[in-house]
Amino acid sequence: MAGDVYFAALSNGAIKIGYTTDLARRMSNLWYAVPGGVTVLATLVGTPDAEQWLHLKFSHLKISGEWFRPDPSLMSFIEEVKRRGNETVPEAFRADDIEPCAKKRSDPDVDARVAFWLRKLSEPIHPTDNMKARIARSADAAGMIYSRAYEIWYGRAVVTAAEYARLQDLYSAKIASDALFIKRFNEICGEA
Repeated sequence: MAGDVYFAALSNGAIKIGYTTDLARRMSNLWYAVPGGVTVLATLVGTPDAEQWLHLKFSHLKISGEWFRPDPSLMSFIEEVKRRGNETVPEAFRADDIEPCAKKRSDPDVDARVAFWLRKLSEPIHPTDNMKARIARSADAAGMIYSRAYEIWYGRAVVTAAEYARLQDLYSAKIASDALFIKRFNEICGEA
């Protein structure tokens, strides 16, 4: 659903990157919830996927949750949003001409593939691991919260484009890393 992706500054400089369908109400709530209030720096018309894309893009600056350090790269991006608006976000995450729609439909094949990739991130499996530990390890590896990993793991989530791309990259990196480990192990053991 189209809404506003916003960049808001806390009095200490921390930047919140969030999504809302009612910006005025969200800012009012934040004003009272956050000591010193917040100031909106920029907004763009977007979706929750755009917000997730931005969280991934600036994940190296994350303080906690949706709060980020005011690094020059983030501040420069915010200035670019002020100048160019939605053009700063990849087309797949824009909502310029999206009309509000009903719940997004899921593609079972895509959801199953992403769940498989997420499960593979929990490997190797230790004999004392329970399912919660495996899901938590996958969530940490994927940089997502436990509850979201749980929903994807059990096929209960509609996977976003950002999640698909992130998990595909992580799975590919894991396969490459595992292959390199096996190759080195075989070289050491003389089975090359």
